[in-house]
Amino acid sequence: MSIGSSSNPFMKESYFENISADNQSMTVEGTISKTLILIFSAIFAASFSWKLVLDNPASMNSLVTIGGISGLCLALITAFRPNLSPYTAVPYSLAEGVALGAISAILNRIYPGIALNAVLITFSVLLIMLALFRTGVIQATERFRSVVITATIGIAFASLLSFALYFMGIGMHLYSTGIYGLLFCVFVCIIAALNLIIDFDVIIRGAESNSPKYMEWFASFGLMVTLVWLYIEILRLLSILSRKR
Repeated sequence: MSIGSSSNPFMKESYFENISADNQSMTVEGTISKTLILIFSAIFAASFSWKLVLDNPASMNSLVTIGGISGLCLALITAFRPNLSPYTAVPYSLAEGVALGAISAILNRIYPGIALNAVLITFSVLLIMLALFRTGVIQATERFRSVVITATIGIAFASLLSFALYFMGIGMHLYSTGIYGLLFCVFVCIIAALNLIIDFDVIIRGAESNSPKYMEWFASFGLMVTLVWLYIEILRLLSILSRKR
């Protein structure tokens, strides 16, 4: 069975197709268990960096930089070498956990309770999207994929453009705390959530096509990338709303 395209760069169709299955094949259950390992790894690392930032707020920049750069490097390695995912997925989650824990700790000092709310909303969205996918309310059709992929690429382009303009001293209203920034943030959260549907579909199809066992780590890694993105956007949305109170 052909694997559907995903807007998540770590869940590409080519990674699951045309690869010979080994003695053990990818399963949905195995992917779920590995996803849980990655989630708990991120939570563990986030708790560690959270405490460090509370004890020494000045360490926030270092933790975010180290965690962010390490996570990016591991993500790129995994993207080009999926067979290494059993060795890179957990370190990636730990690195992202360090960065997210530091950011969350600082924001939580400014807006008490924001981190817990962001975590609860993120996992609520995950469960809701999973329920919608399993019941067939939302299906990963070709049209659905096309819309989500196009929107995701557009968001990525806007982010890169904003980053470039920032160094030129030019700000973009899309990333401000005003009404445009708020609406754009809501839009990004919706697209990130819809990416979960595509990720679920790719996991199902990967298992049906008897992909190698290591693809469980790769698929759970790709899902983790989406969850990290969703959490960051929800955290940003809550911070914007908190400023407006």
